Amino acid sequence: MGLDSVELVMAVEETFDVSISDAEAVRCETPADVIAVVLGKLRAIGEVGCVSQRGFYVLRRALTETLGIERRSVTLDLEIRSLRCGTSDRAVWEELKVATKARSWPSLV
Repeated sequence: MGLDSVELVMAVEETFDVSISDAEAVRCETPADVIAVVLGKLRAIGEVGCVSQRGFYVLRRALTETLGIERRSVTLDLEIRSLRCGTSDRAVWEELKVATKARSWPSLV
């Protein structure tokens, strides 16, 4: 596997919050192969994964993309209100709703 392939695998892992082994990556010769691997992993997560854990990963990704926060600084005890000075809580909340692509979203209290 060349460097471009390694970077592609890392991007897929980051995007979908999955881990792809070297053996699986070598078998991925077409986009359809990559899709099959990712879907297989997402189905496995859906069947045995913790909903709270998945929610954390989705929210962490939204925070890093929307607010530009470093990934490792998003922890379970992070106060979201402390992240954006000068922007209303409601505006940040709406940005996160869009970024997470949530089907439903709690109202801001």
